Amino acid sequence: MWLCCQIVATRGVSSSKTVCFQPLPGFPGLFPLDDAQRLTRAQLSSILNQAKQNHTGLFLSYDPTQARYTQEVLNLSELLKDEHFSAKKLTTKIRTNPELSAFLECIMTGRKYHRQAFPHVSLSYFDQKEDLYAYLADLSKKKWTVFNLPYANENEEYVSAAIVMDNTFYYHGNRLHSHQAREKQIYDMISRTISDLQIVVYHNPPVFLHIYNILNHKD
Repeated sequence: MWLCCQIVATRGVSSSKTVCFQPLPGFPGLFPLDDAQRLTRAQLSSILNQAKQNHTGLFLSYDPTQARYTQEVLNLSELLKDEHFSAKKLTTKIRTNPELSAFLECIMTGRKYHRQAFPHVSLSYFDQKEDLYAYLADLSKKKWTVFNLPYANENEEYVSAAIVMDNTFYYHGNRLHSHQAREKQIYDMISRTISDLQIVVYHNPPVFLHIYNILNHKD
């Protein structure tokens, strides 16, 4: 049995589509829903109603720090408190590989990993927009997922990702900040990268130097 429901499109589009969920292997009455924080309130309500009508269970996983940045961030714990859900908090990351997980902490918080090598992380710098675009186009041809500004995050993982950081980013102390609150998007994209990561810095020498020092274990 599959759980199917009508999902109204976001961004003001009036059309809808039917979405079907497969049950967990070995649990025919339990349906997983990953990244539930990306749902709208109406979409969540539609899924809950279908689950009730079919007398099925739902297994929701969500992270409020990785919500879509153009919509309301739902407080799922509050919304589901009357729906007989039991909440459990994960204390360890299960997606990011150890190397990228360590680099993520370094680039976001300044935590030091003096013995951690980063062979799958590379860094480049550009001052000219034309050179930057040519480089990104070449990466795309080589099947890299390229995140240029403005970022557009999707609900998926990336084998190889290249992330552009421009002069809206800065470090205060050792913590990464952005004038446009894009540091959460940086966290999101790195945490979804499976294997290889490139940080492409554009017109921002201080950020380039900070990340260079991380990769080369310099204080």
